[in-house]
Amino acid sequence: MLVHVAVADPLALYADSLTSMLRAGGVCAGAPSDLEAWAGQNQVKIIFLTLASEPDWQRLEALRLLDDRLLIIAVMDVIDLTACVRALTAGAVSILPRAAAAEAVLRTVDFLARGEAVVPLPLLRALAGRRPRAGDEPGRKMVLSSKEIDWLRQLAEGVTVRQLANSAGYSERMMFRILRGLYQRLNVTTRTEALFLAQKRGWI
Repeated sequence: MLVHVAVADPLALYADSLTSMLRAGGVCAGAPSDLEAWAGQNQVKIIFLTLASEPDWQRLEALRLLDDRLLIIAVMDVIDLTACVRALTAGAVSILPRAAAAEAVLRTVDFLARGEAVVPLPLLRALAGRRPRAGDEPGRKMVLSSKEIDWLRQLAEGVTVRQLANSAGYSERMMFRILRGLYQRLNVTTRTEALFLAQKRGWI
């Protein structure tokens, strides 16, 4: 199976190095300038996405909503258990440190191409312990980012999705997808329900 791999990292030197490493291992890899357009192509796709700032986390969720078939490998400077759980919950399928050796990088791609994921054992144990308790209300412990709360606040004030997209740096289509994913996380289906819930919980 031919797998196409993209590398998204703020440091061009690291992106070039990882791309070269993958190509040397026989993998079709590159660092596309428009990652979202590349992700929309009809092919088996794996993305190495470095998570170094809050916009990176937002991009992870947006990419997952763009195409849930994307296989996203979260690349981190420090493999922190809490951050890893967050990455997998947000849509990543594997975790790798930025300092990973070529063997580990290629093994991860090979496993994903075969429909398997590489996840550190302590992380699996942490995830196994995160079972919902009986009687928990869906969304009760939902924690939104300050950016998501700001989006809801702007929508409540009458800002259009197009205006919201322009200020956030997304296309209108992408903004609709991001908001749809946010509504799903809140266990609601419409903007009105989301704003009502946000008001009820004191977010806006």
